[in-house]
Amino acid sequence: MEMKSINYYYHKYFKWVICAVCLFIFIHISIELSENELIFLDNKIYYTVAGFISYRMTRIFRFITRFGSGEVILPLWIFTLLLFKNKRKIILSTINLINIVIINQVFKFLFERPRPTVFRLAEASGFSFPSGHSMVSLAFYGFFLYLLWKTDYTDVLKWIGSVVIISLIVLIGISRIYLGVHFSSDVLAGFSLSLAYLIIFTHFVEKFIYERNKLST
Repeated sequence: MEMKSINYYYHKYFKWVICAVCLFIFIHISIELSENELIFLDNKIYYTVAGFISYRMTRIFRFITRFGSGEVILPLWIFTLLLFKNKRKIILSTINLINIVIINQVFKFLFERPRPTVFRLAEASGFSFPSGHSMVSLAFYGFFLYLLWKTDYTDVLKWIGSVVIISLIVLIGISRIYLGVHFSSDVLAGFSLSLAYLIIFTHFVEKFIYERNKLST
C-alpha cells in the first residue's frame, strides 16, 4: 500500500478510533461506578492528592479551576460573539456550549453520585459524576483549538496555542481532584465523554460547514 494511502486512512479513521476509545472508557467507568467498584481506587488517589495540599498550591488551583466555571467561560463566550465576524462561528460556538452543558447535566442526574466530603477546598454543588468543569472546559476550549487550526496562522502559533489550551484543560481537571470536589473517575469520565462528543461535533461542522462553504477567519 502506498504511503499516500496509509496517510489517507490514518487521518480519515484515526479520530474515530479515539472517539471509540473515549466512549469505551466512559462506559467502563460508568459500569464500575454502578457496581461500586471505583471506591478503592478513587479513595486512594483522593487521599494521595490530599497529601500535597499547601496554601500556595491551593491558591493556584483555585485560580485555575475558575477557567472551567461559568464565571469565566460565559464572559469568554460573550467575548467570542464580539470577536467573530462570521455568524456561523458564533452559532457553532453557542450550540457547542449548550450541547455540552445539557449532556453533562443529563448524566449527572442519571448517576446522582455525591461529591467527596472528607476535605473540601472549594465550594461546589450538585452531583459529582461526570465532572462538569472537565466536560465543559474540554468542549469549549477544544472547539476553539479546532477553529485555530482552521486559520491561516503559522504552524508555530498553532502549536503554541495548542500547548496552552491543552495544558489549561488538563490542569482544570487536576484542580477539581486537588480541591476535593471530584473523584478522579469523575474527571476521567468527563474528559472521555467530552472528547468523544467534540470529535462527533467537529465532524459535522467539517462536513456540513467547512466542506460546503469555507468559514472566513
